[in-house]
Amino acid sequence: MKADAAMKDMLPETLEEKIDRLIATIARLAPREPEAADLAAADCFVWSAEAGRLKQFILDQADIVIQNVKPGSMEKSILSGSRLRQEKPSLIYCNLGAFGARGPLSRRPGYDPLMQAFGGIMSVTGEADGNPVRVGPAVIDIGSGMWAVIGILAAIHRRSTTGEGCIVDTSLYETAIAWMTIQIAGYLSSGEVRPPMGSAIPEIVPH
Repeated sequence: MKADAAMKDMLPETLEEKIDRLIATIARLAPREPEAADLAAADCFVWSAEAGRLKQFILDQADIVIQNVKPGSMEKSILSGSRLRQEKPSLIYCNLGAFGARGPLSRRPGYDPLMQAFGGIMSVTGEADGNPVRVGPAVIDIGSGMWAVIGILAAIHRRSTTGEGCIVDTSLYETAIAWMTIQIAGYLSSGEVRPPMGSAIPEIVPH
């Protein structure tokens, strides 16, 4: 038994083992849900006189609002999209969060490298048989900004015909998943998890 265990430790790590190790690492590094003290500190602002002045400025002059404060801190405040749109139905309000407006991780914060790991981008980046690698440019942050703008432009077009604004939701995690469409399609068609391949890609002539 001990000899078998020692022999196993000497074998190269399989792709599935690498993925399991990556998931375990992500679980350790994943940010926790905001503490009650954090939300209380945020509430000190969102219900303050300064927040009241900001609300009035939005109602008087703003056409579009974009917010990406800590998840959970705006939902019941005077600056939430639902409350502002009750008083100004034409307002377009964009929530740009980490994991999205719904789901078990919706109240957790996040940032670009973490979402590259959660979305699987790191698992397919780098040379074959190498460790997971982060993409150098901030593709998640930049992509999320693009999706937010696209959603806002669509909302502006809709408002031009209906007169109504809306709430636009986008997130870093959804952006990470969107960048993985080719790898996800490859898995759904073949059942094989894509490993890192350097500069190669199966769908076209390797480049």
